[in-house]
Amino acid sequence: MSDSLDPMQNAKLRKFAELEVDRQSAAIDRMLDQHVTDFKWLTASLMALNSGGAIAVLNSDSVTIYGKQCAGLSFVAGILLALCIARLSQYFSQRSINPLIGYRAFWLSVSQGELFDQNVEKQAIGHVQKATKAAWTTQLAGWLSVLAFVIGTSIAGLNLSEQQVTPKVVHK
Repeated sequence: MSDSLDPMQNAKLRKFAELEVDRQSAAIDRMLDQHVTDFKWLTASLMALNSGGAIAVLNSDSVTIYGKQCAGLSFVAGILLALCIARLSQYFSQRSINPLIGYRAFWLSVSQGELFDQNVEKQAIGHVQKATKAAWTTQLAGWLSVLAFVIGTSIAGLNLSEQQVTPKVVHK
């Protein structure tokens, strides 16, 4: 706190800092819970889509061998990209925990009477931003997994073979 602030301003700043610590703690908890839920669902969905596509195409009698190979490779790429989502998510969560704790600690110290320093706050925010700067790669992996599924299904559709349908004779 600054000595130039009157006691009323000091008390208001401390109260704001306490509220900020509580708000950030709740936000971090919500973010982590939502993050875990979303990424489990997303990863499982992309795994299921690409795995289901691979199983369907590889078990199909209507898709050419070449189509099965190409579509199968695309589905395998989709599965691997879904696994990348999980790994990247884990990586960025680990990287951002300490900076987020540092930012919360800044406000905790202000709430307990430390000097408010705008430069220290900006530095703490910068650490959080630096830790998550490349987090977009997680979303990219997700979209590429979706694209792999679309490509796999398109390849399968374009490589449908014409089957000779022989009429079955029903004997009475």
